Parts: sequence; C-alpha cells; structure tokens
Amino acid sequence: MDATELLHDDHQALRALFDRYHELGAGDRAAKAALFRRIRKEIEVHAAIEEEIFYPAVRAANPVLAGPIVREAFDDHRLILQILHDVEAGTPGSDEFDAKLSVLRDNVLYHAEAEERELFAEARSSMTPLQLRLLGGRLSDRKHELGGRTYRRVPILGEARWVFSRVRTAVSRAFRRAGGETARARRASGRSRNS
Repeated sequence: MDATELLHDDHQALRALFDRYHELGAGDRAAKAALFRRIRKEIEVHAAIEEEIFYPAVRAANPVLAGPIVREAFDDHRLILQILHDVEAGTPGSDEFDAKLSVLRDNVLYHAEAEERELFAEARSSMTPLQLRLLGGRLSDRKHELGGRTYRRVPILGEARWVFSRVRTAVSRAFRRAGGETARARRASGRSRNS
C-alpha cells in the first residue's frame, strides 16, 4: 500500500468513528467517552505521521508546487488540534461536548477532503509508485511506534521483498537470455568445426 492509500484509510476510519459516536444515544456516556478517546488517539497519531514523514517528503519531492499546500495542511492540523484540546475539556455525551465534537468532525473531514484532492495528487505526480510504497511502509512503521493502527499493514520488510522479487525476476530473465545466446553460439561454433 502506498502512503496516500494508508492515509486515505485513516481518513475513512475517522469518518466511521465520528459516525459511530453520533449514532450513540444521549445515555451512552461511557461508550461515548471510550469512542472519543479512540478518535483523539487516531487524530494525534495521524497528524504526527503526516507532519513527521509525509508532508516533508511531499515538499522535498516538489518544493515549488507542494510548499504552499503543505503549509496549509500544517495550519489545518494546528486548528484541528486546538479544537481537539477544547473538546477534551468537556464531558462526553453532554450537549456542549457533542456540539464541539461536531465542529471537530467538520474540520477533520474538510481537511481530509482537501488533502486527498490536492496533497495526494501532488504526491502521486511528483513521486514514483515505488517511492510512495516505501513511504507508506515508513508511515505504517511510525504509526505502530506511536500506538496507532494501520488498517492495511504493509511493513517495510514486505516492500523489500517486493523490490527483491522484481530484481530477481529481471536478473533471471537476463541470465536466461545470456545463457540462450551462449548455447546458440556454442552450437554454431560446434557445427563450424564439424564441417
């Protein structure tokens, strides 16, 4: 899985968590509190891996075009984290908490849509598929270090195996071609000696 796929899966997971929270009844305060803790963890881990790994990689791949998009993404994260800390001060299940959580949800989903539309497109146009897959492995590994979940795990070891299998196939083909040409040359030289 490449980096944009991993991050898209995170966005989908957050959408589902927000939906589940809002489906709970007013009396489900304990379930709401547990679900909010999970939402908070997902947001914090997701923001960390983007800021530490993904954003710098995209900016490095194309500083001129990606620079403004990455700056905007960082600004979105600052706002989302401020709202998140404001929400934390409340009591899950209260009307005020639920209203603030709706504001958080709107900001997170707006950011995710903008990121998928602009930043992911920039990443795909400025990086090779292999670079994106390796970046996805780094994101996955860091996410696990931070205690987060990866919804379709592709560890860096898997990426190394994939690269190795491609190299092995190419080398095998080259040896077969070279071996075939050598055998033909031997047969041709043998025929010329026998003649």
